[in-house]
Formats: sequence, structure tokens, C-alpha cells
Amino acid sequence: MAKSLVVLDVKRNLLRNRDKDFRQREIETSKTLVMFMEKNQLLTRNFLDTNGDIKRDERITEDDLTIEGKAFFWGPFIDKWYDGHDKGTNISYTKSLERGLEKIRSVGAEEFLKTTRYYLYHIPKQTSH
Repeated sequence: MAKSLVVLDVKRNLLRNRDKDFRQREIETSKTLVMFMEKNQLLTRNFLDTNGDIKRDERITEDDLTIEGKAFFWGPFIDKWYDGHDKGTNISYTKSLERGLEKIRSVGAEEFLKTTRYYLYHIPKQTSH
């Protein structure tokens, strides 16, 4: 069986840079994203500790996502949310994530996935003889 694709690796992201501000921003971003996903039932298990903080050594894989969670990760919404941070939007502002989830739910997660790169990575390649 193939390994499940890692979609968020908090520990690895934190190790990318030793700068204290970078690391704090990375923690806040991961926490906000996970809180949004848990609130909207996009995850199959809890990724926050008892204090509501993101676990520093946590990894979220595709196996941890509901079908809507997979559509959410494979769609453009998280990238757009990150782009907003680069332009100065507050990390806690999740309106773009909410709009993305509404779009997924309006067409259905399975249908939405068909419009993403998901199937390029998950449909077995046909071999010709």
C-alpha cells in the first residue's frame, strides 16, 4: 500500500527557518487552518492539544481528511489564503476559506475533486500494450 500524501507537516515547516517571527507566524497559520478544518468537519481526527494549540510535531495526511477535506486541500483556496497573508491580510481572516468551502459544498466534494489536480495523482495510469 502506498504512503498517504502529507498535506501539512507542522514540524517540517517550523524547521525551515530559525527566525522567531517566522516560526510564530507558521504556528499561527497552522493553528488557524486546523481550527477552520476541525470546525467544518474536514478532518477525521483532532489535531489540537487540550489547550487548543497546534501540536508542534503533527502531520496531516490525506488519510486524515474527509472527502470534503480532500477537495478543500486540492482546490486553490488554501494557496489563495496564504497569498493574502503575503499581501498583509490577517492570518485569522478566513473568509476566502469559507467561500471555498461553500463552493465545494454547492457542487459536492466528489464533483469538485474532478476539477482539480487530484485525479492526476490518484488515478492509476493506463498502460498500453
